[in-house]
Amino acid sequence: MQIKHELVRDVIRTWAVGINRENVGRAVATEYFLLGGGDLRLLPVNEPGAGHVNQQNLFRWLDSDTDKAKAKVRQLLPAILNALPRQLSARLVLANSMEFRAIQMARTALDDAADAYVAATVVDVVNHYSSGYVANGAAEILH
Repeated sequence: MQIKHELVRDVIRTWAVGINRENVGRAVATEYFLLGGGDLRLLPVNEPGAGHVNQQNLFRWLDSDTDKAKAKVRQLLPAILNALPRQLSARLVLANSMEFRAIQMARTALDDAADAYVAATVVDVVNHYSSGYVANGAAEILH
């Protein structure tokens, strides 16, 4: 199975928005060394300046389209997959899977249905309040 460099870059950028680039570099480097890595220019996370160095190198490789950078990202892929939250690692591993796409569509449909239900309930409550119905000085909401 081939995971495209561009997809890895997009998924890691998405992850970094939530936890920041330095934390991404730290998580990937931790997994890299746990898996026995040592060939790439990453530092063990307990070394001074490791957070900055690991983040810089990881994102430099991700942002580059050279063969060398792509090879380094491929070498990091097991560590990246271990470090990523499950939803994001699924986007990498299962991106072209019909089953995963069906699950994503079902999740979207469920989210849309829940949003529609909440919106309809809000309309009902607003209509209830707007009708001027007040029992004993307090609004009453029934479901």
